[in-house]
Amino acid sequence: MTNPPAFLDRVVRQMKGLIRYLPVLLLTVSFTQAALAQSSGNLLLTVKFLGMSSVYTDVRVTDGIPAAASGVLVKASNYTTDGTTIEVPPGVYDLRLRKGASIYMVDSVNCESTDPCIADELTATFTAWFPGLTEFLPG
Repeated sequence: MTNPPAFLDRVVRQMKGLIRYLPVLLLTVSFTQAALAQSSGNLLLTVKFLGMSSVYTDVRVTDGIPAAASGVLVKASNYTTDGTTIEVPPGVYDLRLRKGASIYMVDSVNCESTDPCIADELTATFTAWFPGLTEFLPG
């Protein structure tokens, strides 16, 4: 068996060094993500949908059409639970939330200032009234 070329040996040594420091690098990136978002001029859009899981969220440039959310896709968040936070440039956005076949639109979320950019209270309660029914007996 022949010896590998010298450049290949150097590449292997450099990769071993990178792999040794990779966990520290990933930890540093995760802690500074929010700080980088603020320093780059972008804002953090927080979307809350408490009690729901596997929700796909699209952030789109507002199209001015009620309940359409058909503008250009800015960013998306894949299948999260209870909410998500997405870094966006300042602007006004429409949101499209999907869970299975159900789609819910949120129009004109204002993320133009440094105020918190939050879309919440997106879940609803359904109440059914049955006039004349005074007692329900499970059958």
